[in-house]
This record gives sequence, structure tokens and C-alpha cells, in this order.
Amino acid sequence: MKEEKLSNIVNIVLGKNGSRIQQPKSKIYNVEHMTADLENLYQLDNNDPSSNDTNAGNVVFNLNTYQTAVISVANADKILDQNFMSLKCNDKVIDPRYLCFILNNSNSIKRQESAMSQGLIVRRLSTNDIKRMQIPLVRLPQQKLIGQIYAMQIHYQWLIEQRMNLVNKSLEQIMKSLIETRKEL
Repeated sequence: MKEEKLSNIVNIVLGKNGSRIQQPKSKIYNVEHMTADLENLYQLDNNDPSSNDTNAGNVVFNLNTYQTAVISVANADKILDQNFMSLKCNDKVIDPRYLCFILNNSNSIKRQESAMSQGLIVRRLSTNDIKRMQIPLVRLPQQKLIGQIYAMQIHYQWLIEQRMNLVNKSLEQIMKSLIETRKEL
């Protein structure tokens, strides 16, 4: 398996300094937007990443948590602040969902992050550290398949969480109802 430096396979754009952004808060990309984008990763096929004036289809990298997601059409107009960087994938070299999977789940990436943050003081990764990360590359069809499976896995996890929330709410409602009927006796 071939490895390539991240900066060689994506165009990296750093977010803007928050004090220089003259937009309402609703126009600034945040962790909630990133969470929603990651949960809806399976819908990436509905995005149009070919448009140059949008961020849709770009991978967003959170510089605080080192988590990634693919920016959805719904959040494409949001401005990235200094807590994020945008990774525009060359679609002939790397699939955005595959890159997201590798950066979020790869043991190789975790080892690199750990090695780069070692020292007397545990330090945060710099943007240059992130640019130097070695990304394992497989053939593009395999990347697309891995990316699709990863997106479905996240979606299924989300569905399971939603189901558990509904079950818990239903059980709470039943217990409250039982308490109320017990009071009437």
C-alpha cells in the first residue's frame, strides 16, 4: 500500500481568524455543523463538489479534536474559523469519505498524531504537522467502497441512537403514566 503526504493529495485552506470575521454567528461553521455533516455523510452523493464557489464535498478538519467530516450542501455557505481547515480533495486521487475515514479511524494516523505530540509537554498538532501526515492510499474504487461503508456505519450508529432515544422517551412516558394512575387510587 502506497502512502502519500496529505499536502500532496489535497488543497489545504486554513480557516479565518475569528476576530476578523464580520458575519453573524449563524454563518460561521461550528462543531454542531460538523457533527451534522458527519452524521449525514451517507448523503454525500447528493452534494455537488464540482462547484468552485462552495465548500460542499470538501473535508473539514477540526484542529482541536482532530476529527473530520465532509461539508454538506446545507453547510457549504458557512465560513470556517481558525479552529478548522478545509481539505479539497483531488477526486482523481482520493475520495473525500475515504479521507474522512482514514483521518478519523486509522491506527496509522493515530500513531502519527501521538508521535507528533510527544515531548516534555503534550502539544497540539500544528497545521504543518497535519500537512506532513502520511495517508495510506489504495486504488480509487476501493477508496470509494471504503468511504461508502464508513458513511453507512455512521448513519446506522445515528439511527440506533435515535431509536434508543425514542425507546427511552416511551418508557419514561409509561412510567410517568403509571405514577399518575397510582396517585388517583
